[in-house]
Amino acid sequence: MLFSNRGNGNKEIANVCQRFLCVVKELGHNLGQQSIILDFGCGNGELVNEFRKRGFFAFGCDLNFKEGPHVSYMQEKRIIRLFNKDPYTLPFVDNTFDFVLSNQVFEHVKNYSSALSEIKRVLKPGGISFNIFPPRYKIIEPHVKVPFATIIKGY
Repeated sequence: MLFSNRGNGNKEIANVCQRFLCVVKELGHNLGQQSIILDFGCGNGELVNEFRKRGFFAFGCDLNFKEGPHVSYMQEKRIIRLFNKDPYTLPFVDNTFDFVLSNQVFEHVKNYSSALSEIKRVLKPGGISFNIFPPRYKIIEPHVKVPFATIIKGY
């Protein structure tokens, strides 16, 4: 285990992990213990760690890593990796992953076609990609925690 149980934070991450697994199962894809998972936009790797605690081969990648207690260890072991920026490529070989997920990441992506092309490249045939966008009409915006930030627009 890379992260110790730290109260509600880990419980929330465990719930997010469980929800992803339930949705994937509902869509008819069963992920087994040999499944390889990529967290596209992994932040500090907490979700990657949660999947690993459940016995999956999980990896993550991001443009930069948020602070976390074991980010340097996970980078050293190549569990989490940085995207290659020029040219934009994911640091994994073709047909690696059974499941690629992103949780509130695509609203930051500048070039959807490049990102989706790379996800397709690293997915195994028959693999699944699941991407969550933040809700537009959520009162508190999930990234900056500003009330109504997704609704009020400047011109």
